[in-house]
Amino acid sequence: MLPLADDYKTVTDLRENTVALLRLIEKKRNPTIIVHRNSPKAVMISINRYNQMLQALEDNYDEQLAAALEKEPKRNGVPLEDAAGELGVKLDD
Repeated sequence: MLPLADDYKTVTDLRENTVALLRLIEKKRNPTIIVHRNSPKAVMISINRYNQMLQALEDNYDEQLAAALEKEPKRNGVPLEDAAGELGVKLDD
């Protein structure tokens, strides 16, 4: 996903057209790069895209953790009922 010319906005654009810029960002999948004095300073994405990215990161982390746990040697565990009893948790029947 290479940035296009439309993906760059200036600090002036942000200051003078904030609401229009926010509407544009909501509709786009690509991030918008905010530039100040010809230098990229920030990246803006919609809240929906942000949540998608967080979910993808969390899913990736969970997959890595599961893969690491699968490599661990198997040990004798504690039955769920015993652990629940020790913690004072009632299991649904």
